[in-house]
Parts: sequence; C-alpha cells; structure tokens
Amino acid sequence: MDNKSGESFGSDSQPLVGVSLGSVVQKANELACILQTCKHSLENQPSPSSWGRASAWLPTERSESTISRPTTIEAKPRHTTIISNDALLEQWHQLTSYIVSLEKEVQCYKQLIEECQQAQTVHTNGNSDTHLVLHPENSEEETASKTRARKQSSVPDQQYWDKLIEEDRMSQALLLVCHHLSTQELCAVSRVCKRWHTIIKHPQLWKHVTFAETVLYPQVLLRLSKMCAGTEKLTLHGLMPSMTEQDENLSSYIHRTRGSLEEAIEAILINSSKGIVSTSFTECNLMITDRILWLMSVYCPNLKYLSYSSDEFPPSAEALWSLTNGCKHLQHLHLLPVLGSPNQACFNDNALRVIAVGWSNLVSLTVGGKSFSAEGLAEIAHGCPSLCFLEIIHGEGIDKRVAELLCQDNGFSSLTSFVLNFTPSTHIALNHLLGSCKQLQRLDLHVTLNSYFTHAEANNPENISAYEQIIRNLKKLEKQARGRNVFHLFEH
Repeated sequence: MDNKSGESFGSDSQPLVGVSLGSVVQKANELACILQTCKHSLENQPSPSSWGRASAWLPTERSESTISRPTTIEAKPRHTTIISNDALLEQWHQLTSYIVSLEKEVQCYKQLIEECQQAQTVHTNGNSDTHLVLHPENSEEETASKTRARKQSSVPDQQYWDKLIEEDRMSQALLLVCHHLSTQELCAVSRVCKRWHTIIKHPQLWKHVTFAETVLYPQVLLRLSKMCAGTEKLTLHGLMPSMTEQDENLSSYIHRTRGSLEEAIEAILINSSKGIVSTSFTECNLMITDRILWLMSVYCPNLKYLSYSSDEFPPSAEALWSLTNGCKHLQHLHLLPVLGSPNQACFNDNALRVIAVGWSNLVSLTVGGKSFSAEGLAEIAHGCPSLCFLEIIHGEGIDKRVAELLCQDNGFSSLTSFVLNFTPSTHIALNHLLGSCKQLQRLDLHVTLNSYFTHAEANNPENISAYEQIIRNLKKLEKQARGRNVFHLFEH
C-alpha cells in the first residue's frame, strides 16, 4: 500500500509553513482511531491455519485529501467464491503493511505536532500550554461513536475555530506591525524566532526593498533575493563596501569590491518576475557599475522610474541605448551628476540624443554636468513632447541664445516645472522661457557666487559686484507680473 500522506509529512524537503496546530491534532486523532480499528479487524481475521472458504477483506486506498476507514467486502450468499490460500496470504500481507504505514504516519504527525507546539504559542483559557490527547487505547464503542459523530458533521468544534482565529489574529497583527519596519529592521527581527522568521517571508513585506547609508554585504542581498517575488521598488543609496582584509593592497581591494553587488541585484531582478517598476542606485561607490543598466534592460521591461548616479561609472550613450531597447515604458529618468567625477564626460550630447529618441513619452528628467551643450538639451526639448519636469544640476548655463534654441519650434510645449540647480542663468534668458513656455507653472533657480565664477575668481571685487547686479536683475524678474507666481530665486 502507498503511504502518500506519510511521505509528504515525513519529508524534510517542504517547510512547515502555514500549518494549523488544531488541524494537525484533529488529523492525528483520526489516524489513531483508524489504526485502532484496523488492529481490531486484524485480530478478528481467521488464522492462516484455518484458511479455506473466506471472504475477501481488502482495505481501500486512501487519497491525499481524505482518510477513510478500510472497507470490508463481505461475500454474498448466492455468489460465494473460493479464494486460494495464496491470495489470502497476499491480502494478509497487504493489511499488515497497511497497519505499519498507519503507525508510521501517526508517528510523523506526532513529530509535526511537536514542531508546531515549539513554533506557536496558543493561549487557551489563559494557559499557554496546548494539551494533546491521542486515543489509541479507547474502547471500540467510544472509537465508533466518535467516528460516526465526525462523519455526521464536517464542521470542526468551536474550540478548534477559536484557536485558529486567535492564531490568525496574532499573525495578522504581527504582519501589520512589520509593514511599518524598514528593510534593515525586517532583516534584524527575522532572527527573533521561527514564527517571526516565517511572517517576515511574506511577499507583501518586500514590495519595497531599501538599503541606505549602510555597509551591505553581497551575501546578505543574495539571501534576501529569495523573498523578492513581489518586489516592485528597489532602492540602494550611499552603500559602503566592507573594510579591507588583512594584507590586502588597494588594487586587490578595488578588484574585489568592483561590481560586487551586481550578482545579488540580478537575482532580485530575476525573482521579481518582471514586476519591478522603480529602481534607484545612487552613490554606491564601486559596488555598482553601469552594467546594472544593462541588467535592467533585460529583466525590467515594465520599469517606469529610474534614478542613477556613480562617480566612476556615469551613464554612457551605449548603456542608455541598451536601456531604451528593454525598458520602453520608462517615464521618469533621473541621472544625477557627481562633482569631480573623472568620467563625467561619458554623459554628453550623444547620451541626451539617445534619451530623446528612445523615450519620447518621458515625463520627468534630471541631468547635470558640464559635458553636454545647448544642442543636446535642444534634442530633449523637441524629442520629448510630453516632458513636464526638467531639472539641470551644475549645468553649463542658460543664456539668451540657449533659451531661444530650447523654445524654438514649440520646444518644451508641455513643460510645467523647470528647476535650475546651481546652473548660471541670466534674467533675459529666464524671461524668454517665461514668455515662450505657456504651460510653465514653476521656474526655480538656485545659485551661489561660485555658480557664476570659479573659486579663484570669486575673491575678485569686480566679480562680486557683477554677481550682486545679476541677483538684483533676477529679483526684479521675480517681482514682475508674469514671474511673481512662477519664478522663484533661491540664493545660497
């Protein structure tokens, strides 16, 4: 006889997740009753020495979902058949093996109950202990009466439901509390106990995965990737690599840490089943390279938001081209510049041209640096007609010629918000933008003295006087009727 249920519960390959202690106790009591009935039936069978004319006694197969008592098929008076001793011997062995399998299954359930009692604390009537009583020694009348009562009503008793509801409430309350914890806090509380560790694996808790300003080891992120089946947002910011190992030189350290998180990030992207719609990788030093853009083009076809910055690996035109082919639904792109980056020249007019051609439905864009010109911005102005938000950080500058180039041929027709962070601009250029961009609702300018002059030139009195005149002209523009509610000057 096959012991399907015993094999499934006795195996260590499946974790005991979501097992109700009340259902396990009820199932164990059922098996104990069936085992007692089978043993009693075996004792009533004729001994092998008295075999001759006999009735065929065969236990029925048990399905995985239900456990039924063995059925005795009695011989009818008019159709009595003679069964050979070999056939009876085979039936005897089948019954014996059936009883052995039941005994093993009862033992498996006992082990399962012990594990559930260790993992769960069921409070019943103010007591923290759950008492389990099996009934293999009950009399035949008690066993038969309980079996008949169980067959008459398929609804468990109220005590079972009270325990089950209490367990569910505890799990739901714990799950609700965990929703307010950060990713790092979830990783910490998962080590409290087995029950917490099970709750922490719930996919709802890992929709947003965020690590910021911390030391992150690749092994930790790789283990976490197994729980990211429902991840929608992945944010890594300001990560710090591990310390140098003993007797490790600088070149070996760079080789070890360069791109060290990319394998774990790839595992997260794979396990998310193309469900990630928002990613942010900023200031992660050498642990993340521009290869991450290629990985997202392969595993994130539904990506809508991307924020990326790297001092060693700025986004190049080639990396952005691969991203445009894989992430065609991208709407928000923020490529933050890093001051002093030796490779900032990789982000140039060609990169802006790729953005304009590949994402014509772009809604918001952030770019920066002095490696691109007004012609590159003009590609964005005319190639992204749906662009509503544009931010330029530490750009080359906006003068009258650049403003006219950006606004010609109905450029920036849908632009509603324009932010210039530490990008030198003249009041004439900004006045032209205010008059040409009809949908513009907010124009912010953040400036300092160093935005218009270098550190060496900032100490020159003539340059200081020129900067003060620029600020006075900008403040006049801010007070004008058109710019009073739109233009905002922030002097740092």
